[in-house]
Amino acid sequence: WRDWSSDVCSSDLYAFGGSGWDTSGARFGLAGALTASGCSSNVELDWNEGGTLYHSTGNTSTYNFSSNSTGLIDGGLFGTFSGVSLRKVSDSEFLFHAFIYIDRTARLGAHALGEMRRQSGTFDDSSLKGVAVFAVARSTGSGSGVTIGTLTGNGGGSGIVTVYDDDAGTLTSETIPCDYTVALNGRTTLSSCGTDAPLLYLTTTNTAFLLSPNQGVGFGQAEPQMPGPFSNASLSGTFFMGTAAVVSQSMETQVGSVTLDGAGNVTGVGAFTSTTTQDTNHLFTDSYTVNSDGTFS
Repeated sequence: WRDWSSDVCSSDLYAFGGSGWDTSGARFGLAGALTASGCSSNVELDWNEGGTLYHSTGNTSTYNFSSNSTGLIDGGLFGTFSGVSLRKVSDSEFLFHAFIYIDRTARLGAHALGEMRRQSGTFDDSSLKGVAVFAVARSTGSGSGVTIGTLTGNGGGSGIVTVYDDDAGTLTSETIPCDYTVALNGRTTLSSCGTDAPLLYLTTTNTAFLLSPNQGVGFGQAEPQMPGPFSNASLSGTFFMGTAAVVSQSMETQVGSVTLDGAGNVTGVGAFTSTTTQDTNHLFTDSYTVNSDGTFS
């Protein structure tokens, strides 16, 4: 262990995002950007509490590190309405637990677990250029929902979004045009592409936290897609896997590993658990086919 205070109390720019639940049991998500300097912060923050989206700017606060020097930070890192505990992973990445006060007097608010990353570069519309792959999880009336897809930006404020959605087992897909505007701090708004279009907070080009305004409180991340074209050989190696977010009490969660041989064959082992069942050594085999654009089944 060492004292991490000099890392976060220095002058740096960060984007952050996370999800959780409020004190009434509604799903909650947040995303934002902050400037840290001398153990004080100035923050722009968006949060979604059960389908109600809030936006706050210019929140300045101070914070302090705990005396045990393990990287634990306490205080209003995300503004005077927050309490945040932070753990360092690397020079550019932190994990956090945050409590956002909705009503400080009544001590009502929401908990979120998430990640904070140091930003690099400057931000404008050219920060979305090429293909970014994203994944977003949310709650639904039937349980849980997941959306994956791509956002292809032209570097000038216009792009194309392709989404593949699983709404508690109902599968849909669509491709739509989408305009975007990137602010100096990386906050990115999408327009002309539906009411559920998420907000983005960029950490670098084509890399961002995503927060949707819908009632299911979709939250996820985007990162650059490597250049194609793709084939079965593009999926090769052994990977760990697991449930990224538990958005419904009824959903099944899993951890495990999977091996793809580059020729279309899959082997793996997983541990699955729910409120009613558990399987701790589930062996499986499967096959896959990769399309040239990187989608696969």
